[in-house]
This record gives sequence, C-alpha cells and structure tokens, in this order.
Amino acid sequence: MSLVNLIGEQTGNKCGYCKTGKSASFGLVCEKMKVNVYEDLMLKGWRRCGNYYYKPNLSKSCCKLNTIRMDASNYEPNKNQRKVTKKFQRYLSGLSKKPNNKAEKRESIKEMLIVPEELYEKVKNAVMATVNALGVQFTVGLCVIKRNSPNREAKFGNYSISSALAINAKIKQKGEERNLDEINEILKNNLLQEIENSKWKIFSAEKGFINLVEEGILKIKIPENPRMSVDVETNPHTYEYELVNDDFSQEAYEIYREYQIAVHKDKPDEINPKGYERFLCKSSLVKEQPSNEYPFGLGSFHMLHKIDGCLVAVSVLDILPSGLSAVYFFYSPEITFLSPGVFSAIKEIEFIQKHLSSNFKYYYMGFYVDTCQKMRYKGEFHPSELLCPENYLWVPIKDSISNKSHNFLSLSGSSPTTNSLPKNPEMDFSNLDVTSFVIQNAKITLNRQIYKVTDLNPRGMQIVLDILAQALPVVGKNLFKRLIYAF
Repeated sequence: MSLVNLIGEQTGNKCGYCKTGKSASFGLVCEKMKVNVYEDLMLKGWRRCGNYYYKPNLSKSCCKLNTIRMDASNYEPNKNQRKVTKKFQRYLSGLSKKPNNKAEKRESIKEMLIVPEELYEKVKNAVMATVNALGVQFTVGLCVIKRNSPNREAKFGNYSISSALAINAKIKQKGEERNLDEINEILKNNLLQEIENSKWKIFSAEKGFINLVEEGILKIKIPENPRMSVDVETNPHTYEYELVNDDFSQEAYEIYREYQIAVHKDKPDEINPKGYERFLCKSSLVKEQPSNEYPFGLGSFHMLHKIDGCLVAVSVLDILPSGLSAVYFFYSPEITFLSPGVFSAIKEIEFIQKHLSSNFKYYYMGFYVDTCQKMRYKGEFHPSELLCPENYLWVPIKDSISNKSHNFLSLSGSSPTTNSLPKNPEMDFSNLDVTSFVIQNAKITLNRQIYKVTDLNPRGMQIVLDILAQALPVVGKNLFKRLIYAF
C-alpha cells in the first residue's frame, strides 16, 4: 500500500496555461508510490510533479485539463509528424543544416564542428570539378564537410564529406538519374588531386561518403583501397537514445537550465540544481525490477537523446504497467530547428512499439488543453483519446473536438462509441453511503501506527471523516481502499 498525505483542494491559484485565470485542484503528497497505484490515479485524471500528485477540478478552473492517451500500436503519423521525421533524417544525412541564428553553441560542440579553412577550400575545389564534369551548377550547399566527434574518429576518421549525396540530390531535382557510387568515385579522384602532399588522407569512401584523417590528430592505418573499407558510417551525424535511471547529472541539468531560460523565460537566479532534482529526479515512484514482460523495469526514467554522442535533450518518463507516461521534456535551444518536442514524442512512441504487448501499449501525454495553443499539438497524435471527467470513459478526440458545446466537462456524450455507456462504476457514487464506506475501508496512520477511523475519539473521527469524504470521489472506490492516509 502507498502512504499519502492529503493536501485537499487548492483553489484560486494562477492558471499556468492562460496566465490570467484561476485554477483549482485536489492534491496529495506521497514519498513512495507503487507504479500500479499511480496508474490507477492517472486513469482518474491525476498527474504528478515530483512527489506531489494532483487532480484538476475542471468546474472551478478557467482552462480545462483533460487526460490524453494514445494506443501506440495504432499510431498514424500525420503530415507534420512525417515532415519532422524527414527533416531530422535529412539533418542526419548532412543534406540540411541548422539555419544561422544568434544562439551561442556550447563550447564542446563548437570545437567539434571546426573544419580548417584550407581543407574546406580543397573540398570545395574538388566539388566544383565534380559538378562541372557532371553538368551540374555549383552551389555552396554542395560542399558538405563536418568534423567528427572524438568518439567517432577511430572508426570514421577526423572528417566526413557527404557532398556526393548532395550532388546526387541536385541531379534528381533536375529529373535525372546518376549512380551515387559513380559520383563519389569522381569526387574522390578530384579530392585526391587536391590533398596530394597535404596532411589529409582518404580513410574510406563508400555509400556517398568520403572520410578523411589528418596527420597529427589521429593515427589510423589507411586502407590500401578506400572503397573496400567496411563498416562505413552512412550518416555524417548520428542519433541515439539511452534509457537511464532518473538520477541527477550535471550535464542534463545544464541543458535544463538553458531550456528554462531560453524557452520559458525563467530568471537564471530562479533555477538551481536542488529545484531541478526535486522536480525531475529521484521520483517517488517505487522502481520495479526488470522482468520478461518489462525488460527495462517499471518506474521513472530519463531518456537521453544524443547527436554525435553529445547530449542534446532529455525526456523524463514514467514507465507504467500499461504504457509510457511523458512527464517533462527539455532540450538544448540549439536544436530548436529540428522540432525536438515532436521528434521526441515520436521516439517515445517507437519505444512503446518496440516493447509492445497486450498490456503495454499506451502513450500517456499528460493533459490536453484545447484553449492553449502550446498543448493542442498533443491532439495531433492519432488515434488519441480524452478521459471524460464526468463518466471516466475514454472518448476519441476527433469526437470530442468536433462539437465543443460540452466545454470539455463531459465528453462521453459526444461520441457514438461512449454516449450509451454507463459511468465507470469505480467512479459512480450515486447510490453510495459515503460515510459508511469510509468508516469500513479507510486506513489511517497516527504516530506511525495504523488505525481504523472508529479507533479515534468522536471529535477526531469527525475531522478525519470530513477529510476522507473529499478524497473518495477523486480517487475512486477501489483505490481508496488501497491507500493509507497519514494524519
């Protein structure tokens, strides 16, 4: 059982979505909560922030917060999501670059991307000679060279040139076709002439890429025939994600700090490691060890998103018995051009699909707020469902938003799949004697001892009954029995 401290209903708080109205919610604090208990709470419209759990009172709030989820096994990406994925793949392939902006790059990435001007000119000359031979007009965008990160150098050399891919794309735009290997071979021969007697040597050349090593930087045995080298990287950029425990790390905190300042306009002196740790690390969810059904375990995790081995974004996730719940996401402002919010969600959906089972299939996205533009993107992940805050049934979002006369307070009547269904019996209190139910089922703690309500004196019993009577309608009948209430 999970021990909870009831906070009760909080009203009159400033709305964090519209910034002008007021919100209300019922809250509790729990230091150690089992994942199945939290999942049950979530299915009643609750969310967590650190060890604080809350359920919005929609009738007393300006903005209506509706729990949203999606069955990842039936995910259908829309046009924008496909576009984001394609843009990201083009970035990895070197065919698109980050647009110029005024944001400073972190020093480590700056150093990693430096290409000597002398080498750039040699590559540019080789590209010009190649496009002239192929009858293609030269543009600067065809000269694509990048400095490899240190953890890639031993495998792929110090520099990677993907100009053959860019040239091939240019040719296709003209409605023509040329063999990519042929283009790369012409480019390689032109480059060999340019770098002859220089400190740069060709390490490998295959699949549209030419990798170079620089004397004095890395000692690698250069193959006699570069085209025959094996295990050649197919992308000038690499992407990978790693699932780790939700422990504090300085690297992740620095990105969080950058994100909060740049995106949410937080003041620097308002951000500190302790606040970050309390908010997004060391969750109160009790970890469950890996099993055959859940090889990663259950509980709270951080999904680390890395480009070229460098951490650029973090997804804070709760992995629950029925699916993955997205808690928070933050990223380095320098990758804003890649639409990281959408892309990370796609990666999280792919994670669910990779581990899909009859139980583990849902992607929980927190709250959908129809009146908040920044939150409406969640409804674009199809097929999504909203939790009806009155009958506690899942309603297809397409039905919920087609007619908004319900003001998002009662959704089940808007859909033919739910309009004739009875209220979730777990949340139906119409024929229930609340006082008797609480007396029979409540477990409370006083001075670390567990008592029943009837163990208290009459005055104490009435106080506790009044408080617990408020909790029952927001947690549900079955879950009410499984919680222990601290007083």
